[in-house]
Amino acid sequence: MRTIEVPTPTDYLRGVGNESLGLPQNILFFRRTSKQVLQQESIKNRSHHRIVAVFNLETSAYIHLDHLEVELRPNEALVIPPHQFHHFSNLETTKLNWLFCTFELERPSYIEPLRNKVIPISEAAMQSLGEALNAYINERQTPHSTDEVQALVLTTLIRLKKAATDHSALYKIITDDIVSKVNRVLIETPNIELTIAVIADNFKLSESRMRTVFRDSAGVSLGKYILNYKIHTALSLLANTKLAVSEVADQAGFTSLQAFSRTFKEKTGLPPSHFRKKTNLI
Repeated sequence: MRTIEVPTPTDYLRGVGNESLGLPQNILFFRRTSKQVLQQESIKNRSHHRIVAVFNLETSAYIHLDHLEVELRPNEALVIPPHQFHHFSNLETTKLNWLFCTFELERPSYIEPLRNKVIPISEAAMQSLGEALNAYINERQTPHSTDEVQALVLTTLIRLKKAATDHSALYKIITDDIVSKVNRVLIETPNIELTIAVIADNFKLSESRMRTVFRDSAGVSLGKYILNYKIHTALSLLANTKLAVSEVADQAGFTSLQAFSRTFKEKTGLPPSHFRKKTNLI
């Protein structure tokens, strides 16, 4: 190691790193290699309070984030905060190579500067990501590898934040694909029970044609997509606002509090009020 000048501390009891960040916990890595699995699983596996980091290693696509559409290209990453609605469309090919890392963080606000930003994966971030993945795979065979996984995922996050600050990379795509158009209808008409018939009429299409066109682009049925959007809206409102559950039901587009409570519990495993309490505890 070359000699580096290190300043003498003026206070030997005070150093850097006073803010309690905490390590990523409950970490999962998995790959998505086909368009069908990517789109179907995005409906099945709602993130709840988990953070989702997407690393595109091959195949461009659009990711719909609430009211935005962003293009994710190879060698770029996207970090999705808890409860944010997201879906994937317009993949260049049916085959892809995307690496996902999902985890929980004591202070989710730490990744807030990454919201809606497409980030170039630097060489340093790719290195720590690869080391984290190797430690994750070897977790059961190698002592202390769990500690390494947590530390390396945090290191990767830090490096992504640095790249996001350096590049300030937000790609807002205004597209004419059917998924983007449906998203705009959902955003622009809150508090309304949007049925497939209502949306089809909005596009001057028959219900059957609307279903077919949407499934071809989104890879899932329009009915499932709308319900997923509503549940994510409710998740976010319950976690981030003090609105009454009845108001959440209304803003998420449910016809009644009873219908909302029944559907929410069916899809998340918890009644809305229990989910809110659990989220506040986390």
